[in-house]
Amino acid sequence: MVGEGVLLECLDHPAVTTVLIVNRRPSGRQHPKLKECIVPDFFNLSAVTDQLTGYDACLYCAGVSSLGMKEQEYSRITYDTTLYFAGELVRLNPNMVFSYISGTATDSSEKGKIMWARVKGRIENALIRLPFKGVYNFRPALCDRPQARKTSRATTKSLAGCILSCAGCSPTRSVLCARSGWP
Repeated sequence: MVGEGVLLECLDHPAVTTVLIVNRRPSGRQHPKLKECIVPDFFNLSAVTDQLTGYDACLYCAGVSSLGMKEQEYSRITYDTTLYFAGELVRLNPNMVFSYISGTATDSSEKGKIMWARVKGRIENALIRLPFKGVYNFRPALCDRPQARKTSRATTKSLAGCILSCAGCSPTRSVLCARSGWP
């Protein structure tokens, strides 16, 4: 949902010349600025590191619902995947700005009662410790599919504009990390 909106705004933004989406499956989208990197296993990026090099921004929008999951399972999918991916990106692109799309009730203390909020807080805290040029954690409160409501495009445009501003809005290339096939 957020990833799709951010993707559309990156493709529309004149300062962004290249957008790479990293997916498990092909997105089916076509655009002159768009490149796609298919990665079946986000814990094994060795075959695609050359495709992940040379970018100066990452807008990390991947995620799953915690509904019905135990904390260990949710952490493996959400925390471990994000930190592994971010670790590879900072190794390959030390001057990169990393923007993480989190959630409004995220718990930076990592001690709250809401499981997903603790995990997201742990991710935010760990990302800040990585040696990126900059790390920005965004906590949107409401997300909706762009095709579902007319106001959604404006909402995602505002979020994407905010992310691009924080990323310096002078990139020659940007990375959008997203998972295709979201409901």
